[in-house]
Amino acid sequence: MDSFFDRDIIGLTLWVNYQMGLGDLTSITAYRDTQADWRHPFFGNPVTATTIESTSDNTEVFSQFSQELRLASRPGESALDWVLGLYYFNTDIDRVVNLNKEFAAFLPFLGGM
Repeated sequence: MDSFFDRDIIGLTLWVNYQMGLGDLTSITAYRDTQADWRHPFFGNPVTATTIESTSDNTEVFSQFSQELRLASRPGESALDWVLGLYYFNTDIDRVVNLNKEFAAFLPFLGGM
């Protein structure tokens, strides 16, 4: 079997700054989504009468979300510069791996090779 790798990625970010009397409020929201499919041999390729054809078929779905809120003083406006913030991060990964084996040594007995 031939190897392949196919990946689709999308990412979005929204960055908003708002100047308030107390300081600057910054919000950063980000989302990323990835879907990937791939196949690769891991030993015994190509198939001969005495080898085992072994491939790995993989599917992965990945999503990520993050949110940052930050309130900060403006540099130089007071004797003390400060930053107050909150951060949230969530990620989810689902992966399916199928290991396939073909025992080529038995194929002549079964009418193959």
